[in-house]
Amino acid sequence: LLGVLGGEKRRQEVASQLVATCFDSHEVLMRKYGAAEGGNVEGHIAELESMGARVLYDVDATKLHVPSRRPRRDNDDDALNEVLTGGRFDVAVFHFPHVGSGQKDKALSVAENIALVSGFLRSALDVVDEETGEIHVTVKRGEPYDSWKVVKVGLAVPGVRLKNAFDFQPEFYPGYAHRRTLGFDASLSAAHNEEIQRAGAKTYVFAREKPKPVKGATKMPHGTGGKGLKSQAKAAAEAKRVQARRARAQADRDAFRDVEGDDLE
Repeated sequence: LLGVLGGEKRRQEVASQLVATCFDSHEVLMRKYGAAEGGNVEGHIAELESMGARVLYDVDATKLHVPSRRPRRDNDDDALNEVLTGGRFDVAVFHFPHVGSGQKDKALSVAENIALVSGFLRSALDVVDEETGEIHVTVKRGEPYDSWKVVKVGLAVPGVRLKNAFDFQPEFYPGYAHRRTLGFDASLSAAHNEEIQRAGAKTYVFAREKPKPVKGATKMPHGTGGKGLKSQAKAAAEAKRVQARRARAQADRDAFRDVEGDDLE
């Protein structure tokens, strides 16, 4: 992302607001994707930090909203907690989530990864901006990923709506190379982004539900009793709920136009 932003000043402005997280510890990350394994994770981390970005390790993406359950990082002292005290994020991004459990049973593997995607959406909803925040989830096309039904999983999370969907373009991320959760294995892993380019991938953009204000609301006339005030308040609350349901239905219909039918079955 930083590679396509243009001038150095702009890159540094964006980088200073960027937080990159990793589920693995720094030691495990190096063992999986370091230079010894043919990777360049050290170079990526150094570049990010040189421009002011934060890089955090041992972060569980399903527990971003639960400070007491976040693992403490070596020499970081719950750094994500510190970051979140500065305000909510504009965007929370999880490209190619996968639990990497090695589960051979397809049904169980699908269930594990559905839980991961759902957990991330639920957690991220509480750390992105309430008005403009977005949550991006990218998955490869084909099985077993199609069986995750990312759109259905997202819409099942209370307060979440689908805003958009688009094809993932690896070239937008100079230096990016897709890697499996277990690290690079010459017998299993394709070079660079061959897996993505061969099968394709899609990014789903979720956002917080935005109920529209109730139109035509009227004020209570002077002299009415408390009972009438309560009745009107109850009616107004019900009208808001109806309006919110209608707004969500319309937003979903609009978003579905950009999403293939297979994602919704």
